[in-house]
Amino acid sequence: MHWSASYIGLPFLPGGRTREGLDCWGICSLVYAEVAGVPLDPLNGLYVTAEEREDIARLVDGQCAHGPWVKVEPGDERELDILLFRCFGLQSHVGVVVENGLMLHATSGKDSSIERYADGRWLPRLMSAWRHKELA
Repeated sequence: MHWSASYIGLPFLPGGRTREGLDCWGICSLVYAEVAGVPLDPLNGLYVTAEEREDIARLVDGQCAHGPWVKVEPGDERELDILLFRCFGLQSHVGVVVENGLMLHATSGKDSSIERYADGRWLPRLMSAWRHKELA
């Protein structure tokens, strides 16, 4: 069984960081801790409400640009890379690559799921992909 199977269907919870409830950064953090053994900054308290999307965008962008991340060229994504998406005009959503073309993510109002990012509704929103230095 693929590692991603145990992460499908986890409930969405703004600011959530556990299997009882998580948001998009929460699922990435959980996967990195449990699958890769790499702890990520939990960003606790910074994913609180939809009104704070601009703060979230700055935070996500800053984590990728200045944290332990290496930018991945389009089409070179691999398992466990983090994808950064534009939502509501801001770079404020992330997902984790399951395999080329598929990502695991959590969005408001839905349980965590695997969706295609290489085409369909997510492709126009895809801004960049990042690989943690520990996995490079």
